[in-house]
Amino acid sequence: MKGLHWKYLLPATMLMLALLGHVYDPHEYRVTSLRDHATSNLFYFGQHSPAWSGRISKGINFPAIVLNYPFRDATQTLYAHGDVDHMISPADVGFWVGIVFFWSCFGWTIDRSGLPIPRNRAVRFGGLALGLIFGLATGGYAAKMIISKWLPERIIGLFGIAWATVLIAHFVWRLACEKTPGRAEWEINKRLR
Repeated sequence: MKGLHWKYLLPATMLMLALLGHVYDPHEYRVTSLRDHATSNLFYFGQHSPAWSGRISKGINFPAIVLNYPFRDATQTLYAHGDVDHMISPADVGFWVGIVFFWSCFGWTIDRSGLPIPRNRAVRFGGLALGLIFGLATGGYAAKMIISKWLPERIIGLFGIAWATVLIAHFVWRLACEKTPGRAEWEINKRLR
């Protein structure tokens, strides 16, 4: 579609949905725990937090979870509103930055614009190899979550396996195109038009 820039629309939309999920998730958990008469139960918390809105948000944005891996344990409170249920930590901020970065890259790929394709074959191959490594890291992190004893992590991990499959397939296909003589040059010439 002319005039629709996915590289701007996707990160803005996905960040807004993640922020809405971050705000709604504690409310959803609280309602569920009151319905189930569970208070101050750590096992219940582990099996139900994040609630479904948080699980879906994290699952759809699983590559951002992988990008946020170094900050996963940074849970100090930067901001809290009213009670501890609505708080922001460095891990949350890192997740949101990862969302913007990942979905911007995804949008650039859809738009076929944004970052220019390097003419140097070694640079292109290196970038694709890094993408494949990221896909493998996504799969490894998802596999770790799937074997967790906590149900929400297993559900988020299933999303991660789907993302890893897509990322690995994409970068393997692009690397195969790079190996095919003339295919990469055709792709560069097509984008430059």
